[in-house]
Amino acid sequence: MNEEDFDKLYDQRMEEIEIDARAKLALPDAVVCYSVFPEGEDGLPINILDEIAIAGKVKFVQKHDSSWGAGKDYESAIVENPNWVGVLMLAEKMIRTTGDEHHKYLEGVEQKGSEGEVAIYEFCMGS
Repeated sequence: MNEEDFDKLYDQRMEEIEIDARAKLALPDAVVCYSVFPEGEDGLPINILDEIAIAGKVKFVQKHDSSWGAGKDYESAIVENPNWVGVLMLAEKMIRTTGDEHHKYLEGVEQKGSEGEVAIYEFCMGS
């Protein structure tokens, strides 16, 4: 496959995953955009929406930054074994709580610590 055909297929696969994410999120007025695209052995993005994002009990937190909108700090309820669709839904709630609609692309998650058996994560958001 030549580079141009590969690039087209890559973009098509990303678009298909984004459409699937929107459908599974089922919030027509959602701000968050899914942007977690690991690549398979063929170098093309794979759809991991239904895969477990974090094993075990987890809570998501995100600090409010007044530079990006009116809001407050975000703290989710404790969830267990969330898949990427679940994380996407929590990221949408985080955006609405913090008011930061500029950083709307969910690019991943990062562990920041733990409270007993509950892992504490932040969203990795891009603009």
